[in-house]
Amino acid sequence: MLSGLTSPPRSLLDIGGGVGVLQHELAAAGTSEITAVDAAVAYLETTRTEAARRGSSGQWRFVEGDFVELAPGIVGAELVTLDKVICCYPDMAALVGASAAKALQWYAIVVPRDRWWIRWGSHVGNVFLRLFGFRFRSFVHPLFAIDREVVRQGLSLAQWQDRLVWTVRLYRRGPTSVS
Repeated sequence: MLSGLTSPPRSLLDIGGGVGVLQHELAAAGTSEITAVDAAVAYLETTRTEAARRGSSGQWRFVEGDFVELAPGIVGAELVTLDKVICCYPDMAALVGASAAKALQWYAIVVPRDRWWIRWGSHVGNVFLRLFGFRFRSFVHPLFAIDREVVRQGLSLAQWQDRLVWTVRLYRRGPTSVS
């Protein structure tokens, strides 16, 4: 999809990575240090079990909780990823600022495209969640605001790819050109 990363990173910090699909793929490709941060214990346990099954447990560090609160104690990584995580967090600036600061070279995110019909769908979905008593809410944060927070941390947009609902954005620390 995005060609900016030509080889697997040495280290990965994956925030909100669920059951660890991306993490396991990068471990198999040669990433030697993986930190998985997730607020859901069940996801971390599933990821830990799969890492043990694959024989890669020694490469991993598992951290449970809210990344923004935990960020001061988490070491940076060559690649930091947030796949469909920013849209689940109410304080975008805090999450993006704290996570982008940990990116030693690359920062990759997947977020909803900032379109009226996606914002409307998110709003309708949140109404139903509220009606049925769920606390979870989704957010469509403006892309310009996300970019602004990433740039404040010294990264610049290197590549992006828009899909129907989602946009994948890859940022790089240091000089780069957008392609």
